Amino acid sequence: MKINRKELLAALEAVRPGLAARDLIEQSTAFVFRDARIYTYNDVVAVSHPCPAGLAGAVQSKELHALLTRLTDDDIEVETTADEMLVRGKRNKAGVALQAEITLPINEVGGKKTWTALPQGFAAAVKFVLFSAGADMTKPWSTAVHVAGHAVETCDNFRLTRYLLQVKKGVVSKIDADLLIPAAACTDLVKYAPTHYSADDQWIHFMNAAGTEFSCRIVADKFPDLSPFVDREWQHEVEFPVDTAEILERAQVFLVGDKNIQPVVSVKLSSGRLTVSAKGAAGWFEEVVRVVASKEAFEFLINPNALADMLPLLKDCELSADKSVLKFEGENFIHCCATTIE
Repeated sequence: MKINRKELLAALEAVRPGLAARDLIEQSTAFVFRDARIYTYNDVVAVSHPCPAGLAGAVQSKELHALLTRLTDDDIEVETTADEMLVRGKRNKAGVALQAEITLPINEVGGKKTWTALPQGFAAAVKFVLFSAGADMTKPWSTAVHVAGHAVETCDNFRLTRYLLQVKKGVVSKIDADLLIPAAACTDLVKYAPTHYSADDQWIHFMNAAGTEFSCRIVADKFPDLSPFVDREWQHEVEFPVDTAEILERAQVFLVGDKNIQPVVSVKLSSGRLTVSAKGAAGWFEEVVRVVASKEAFEFLINPNALADMLPLLKDCELSADKSVLKFEGENFIHCCATTIE
């Protein structure tokens, strides 16, 4: 059958987050074609996307993707046989090894789904709170994004971020469920701009306008009540200089490195001075700027991108009465982080 090469490549790209780095499960490093969809599944995340009907079997992802990337024809002929996926262009042809028997356990992910519309701004809310998720597997809840009603929140025992989905008349503004979605999966999820969801006891499924389905296992844990941390006495108001975002951008020069490690800067307020510093494997940076004189002296660590995003949206920034917690608050978000006191 004739297929547009770029459209097929886009379909393969759509399901790549479900590929495993190595074959821990048989065919988990393969693109699986079945029932006019392409599937990938790595035991944590499963992704599927529409594709032309008539293709069937499991093809190793690395070779097929590399081949289609290097071909130049806009349209190609593609068909599957008992042991090959045949790809033909105007001047070339190739056969990619194929397994006709599909052993990838994609049926484990769930059968027929009942889809419910997601609130507007859901993906943006998840993206906003991701930086506060932790990596402590002894506290599974801290590695997840908690979604319940109007709230989307994360907490790693050191900081918390809560984003409230806006209530609008006639528009879905909350999720009627209490879910813990793995933060690691959410990094890919937000790129899909999902519009609908469906949940069962073990899995949460999302679908976007292109028909891509993204599924991940629900974290089996209970998210703590963050109210005691948020509803406390706030006593000291904090203001940041207008050029703080520019300072943060300069501080990030030495923080580019391991994608698995979040960038963090130190922000210190003392004796009417604000000091922003950062240190990475390649070097370090520090900038000091005058601020309104204050008796409060404290220091905190924060993701510079997150702080830069929050600053133009801030209504209040306050220090707790005991100076141990700093709160950033906007129209629909709250972020709290622990401080150290001089």
